[in-house]
Amino acid sequence: MSKKTKIDGCNKIFRFLQLLYEDNADYNRVLEIFKDDLEKENYEKNPNGLHVALNKYTNTLKVFGIKVEKHKSKYRLKSCLYSLDLTLEDIKALSIFASFVNEFPDKDLSESISEFLEKINLRMNNEDKNTYDNLTIDKSYDFAFKYLDSKEQIEQCQKLCKDGRLTKITYLKNYKPYNSFFIPKEVLFGSKYAYLLAYDTKKKQNVELALPNILLIENTPQIQNQNTRGLTVVYKLKNRLAKNYKYKEGEYLSETLSDGSIIVVNKNESPENLMNRLLRYASDCEIMTPVGMRYEFLDLVNETLNNYND
Repeated sequence: MSKKTKIDGCNKIFRFLQLLYEDNADYNRVLEIFKDDLEKENYEKNPNGLHVALNKYTNTLKVFGIKVEKHKSKYRLKSCLYSLDLTLEDIKALSIFASFVNEFPDKDLSESISEFLEKINLRMNNEDKNTYDNLTIDKSYDFAFKYLDSKEQIEQCQKLCKDGRLTKITYLKNYKPYNSFFIPKEVLFGSKYAYLLAYDTKKKQNVELALPNILLIENTPQIQNQNTRGLTVVYKLKNRLAKNYKYKEGEYLSETLSDGSIIVVNKNESPENLMNRLLRYASDCEIMTPVGMRYEFLDLVNETLNNYND
């Protein structure tokens, strides 16, 4: 390779980098930089020549740790040559910004912060980027500091969760007041609201009640039944059903028996929905625990069979 060819190649790479750093690497602009190479690859007769020419330069950038990605009609930087020296506290602060960026009433401000976060993300090394991604994805991040004005309500709900008593709660739903009996489980902190996670004894399922929507909380003397707080049902599936069964959300395989049967553990599915589903499996399904649900299931299966016999 001649000296002139090397200089020409370096010049094209730097022009390409300039467009990338300015976020102006539109497809047509990039083609203008590398049009000489495309002519050499005889692009008109060889459609793959375009990719060959461009890949040659993007692969050169990869050698220096610079990653480039084509999205629709534009090339974008995915990493930079130089990374920032960030501490864990820096990354935590950035992740909080990322969690709140869509909550600002000023859309222009939200867009500016998003652009800022993207530029910072480009200048993170792989370790910092993984930490940042994990913190941003983690929905259990504690945003309690945001709810100082709801401190008393939060403390009241946390006490209910510890007491374990059946609680009557009146709350807003679609701008109308509703009430039901709940078993409070946990106070959750989201990026916008604090929530009370509770088991609705009418619907027989866990629900999240936004604290601003809770109008009234009335205690009862009744201690909760532990079986309803996160009901776990264990059942056995046999024959072809065991081989072809697709696990539902909240389920996992506990054991595979010698005859090919499987033991499935189901957590937190509504008992009513679960029972209706398992009834369709008829004799290929056997509930192991809880005992009360096992006998109820057997009675329903026998009743169904008797109806067919009649």
